[in-house]
Amino acid sequence: MFTQVFKADLLPGEILLWTGQPNTRVILHKQDTYVIPFTALLAFHSTLWLAVDLHLLGPPEYREMAINLYSVFWQSIYFLVGQYLLWGRFLVLRWKKKHIYYAVTNKRVLILHDYGHRELVALPIDSIPLIKKTVRADGNGTIRFGRPPEEGTWHYPRIRVDAFQKSGVPAFGDIDDTEQVYQLVAGQRDRAIAHA
Repeated sequence: MFTQVFKADLLPGEILLWTGQPNTRVILHKQDTYVIPFTALLAFHSTLWLAVDLHLLGPPEYREMAINLYSVFWQSIYFLVGQYLLWGRFLVLRWKKKHIYYAVTNKRVLILHDYGHRELVALPIDSIPLIKKTVRADGNGTIRFGRPPEEGTWHYPRIRVDAFQKSGVPAFGDIDDTEQVYQLVAGQRDRAIAHA
């Protein structure tokens, strides 16, 4: 499917076995259970105070007072942050997902981020220490290649607004055929280790 994307990255004798991308639809993750209520409250609060500062709300005599531009400026920033956290982040995540490509070869696992410059992560398949999968009921899920840092540390916070933030562990995120890809990678790793 994405063979041309990885053509220049293949080693001599390397064969593509699977290619894919994250599913671009909105997929809620565990941390969204905490993030969405907080961001909804933040967005409501910021909208309310911006409306008050613009004199759109309040008693009639309040609407005749001069608008404080300094306050409006800061409330506008607060409003934009609230809107981004509530729904804008999903648009950014959709754009990110359209520029991420995954591949499994007979020698390596490849993860390509193409956000205007190519950033390729290549893991030799025989040196993957741990393969961890998380599969949702619809078959979509994530496969992590390695042990993530302990949650709650500064570089791997327990709650993240963007599930695709780099956590130090390469992963195939939000792929549709999670179980099949997991079996493929595990099988290739076992064969590579047996022949080593």
